[in-house]
Amino acid sequence: MDRVLPRVLIGLLAAVLLRVLAELLFGVLRIGLSKLPRRKEKPNTVELPRWMLVLGLGVGVPALVLSVILLRRGENVGFAVCMAFAILGGSLAFGAINQRVTYDEDGFTARSVFGISRWYPYDAINGIQGKTRDVKLFVGKRTVRIDEAAVGKDSFIAFAKKQYRQQHGGSSIPAVRSAGDDLFRGNLENTEGFVFAYVVLPIIFLVAFSFLIYAARPKPAEWEQSTVVFSAWSVGDEEIILREEGYEGYYRLERKYLTGEEALLDALERGESFRVLFHSYVGKNRKDPFRSVMEMADSGGQVYLSREDGLRQEKSDWLKLAAVLGAMALFYVLFSACAIVVGRHPERFGPRVVSLFFRKDYVRYKFE
Repeated sequence: MDRVLPRVLIGLLAAVLLRVLAELLFGVLRIGLSKLPRRKEKPNTVELPRWMLVLGLGVGVPALVLSVILLRRGENVGFAVCMAFAILGGSLAFGAINQRVTYDEDGFTARSVFGISRWYPYDAINGIQGKTRDVKLFVGKRTVRIDEAAVGKDSFIAFAKKQYRQQHGGSSIPAVRSAGDDLFRGNLENTEGFVFAYVVLPIIFLVAFSFLIYAARPKPAEWEQSTVVFSAWSVGDEEIILREEGYEGYYRLERKYLTGEEALLDALERGESFRVLFHSYVGKNRKDPFRSVMEMADSGGQVYLSREDGLRQEKSDWLKLAAVLGAMALFYVLFSACAIVVGRHPERFGPRVVSLFFRKDYVRYKFE
């Protein structure tokens, strides 16, 4: 436990720093990308800006390549993180390619991120929500969402309103201001985005962390066995590093689980052979591959590390990983739960607390 607590604290600190860095990166990207030359607006067309495609490919492709490399090296945590970025980048690029709206005098065709197209007449619109940010058109039981960054959004919305007025005797499209039944009780713009950030993502992280913890559990059936004569060794504060001629990596033996360390060093000096049960690792932020020794005995039958102690050693490492991942997951879930409560009741917390979870221009609630 003496080494678990620092790792848990590091995990919590890393989660906080990642959150802050993500907010800073998001702000910098929005400021920088908003200054790029905008895609020329096409007649009767609404589409996402080109920078979304570039950003999606720029993040998704390298993340996918890196995730494949990490998977081959056995880096499960790094693979999961890079795969998450690859999926997010790919979905952004996929949406930039597929998602668009085309319209004429009679109606408009909305194509979803999956490439599914549906045509709607203007007189079927029964509500509109949003102005400067994302705009939603409610058509029957369906909702057509126009992203705030979409090129041609304003022209389309103005044209749709004009056509609606012509077909409804001058009446405007009914404004849907506070749905009241959404998660944040109509207090926020872009509700779906915050639902994804504070509900869907925590669930994804919980599932991913659970999978990683399960995948990293001790598996004695995967241990390998070999008879080895060690050519070199070094004794550290917590472990003994053993080298075998012809093997580019090393064997790692934790000292606190050993029985008869002096006798082991004498046997190494005599050049005896050892029956070794080990678990192979690749990477783990080390330059060389290594084998973690789970059981060790010399040719005379003297046991220096029992199978029971080896399993106890691997369980200890597993519990440390579970503590770090569990602490990060718990922090994100608690942070998300607080965000939901604050978003539902901003009047109880005030603008300073609300700003910790939501940017000011996304908050629809007006403080006195």
